[in-house]
Amino acid sequence: MRERWTMRGDPRAGSPDAGYADRVEDTKRVRCPYCREWVDLYIDPDTTGVLVEDCAVCCRPWTVTIERDAGKLRVQVSRAQ
Repeated sequence: MRERWTMRGDPRAGSPDAGYADRVEDTKRVRCPYCREWVDLYIDPDTTGVLVEDCAVCCRPWTVTIERDAGKLRVQVSRAQ
C-alpha cells in the first residue's frame, strides 16, 4: 500500500499518514554518462549505497552511488560495468 503525504497542521495529523511530509522523495538532476541528456532521478529517502539504474532516454545502464551526510544528498552517476 502506497503512503500518502500530509502537510503539517493537517486535520488528519493523528492518522497513520502523519509525518510522511518529512520523508518525501528526493529528486536529483543527473547527466547520463552515455547520451549526455539531463534526467531527473527520484530517490527514496531511505536509500543509500550503490545501485544500477537505466537511463530514461537511451536505456543504457548506470551505476548510481547514493550518499547522505548531515542531511545532504549526494548522487554520483557513472557507466555501469
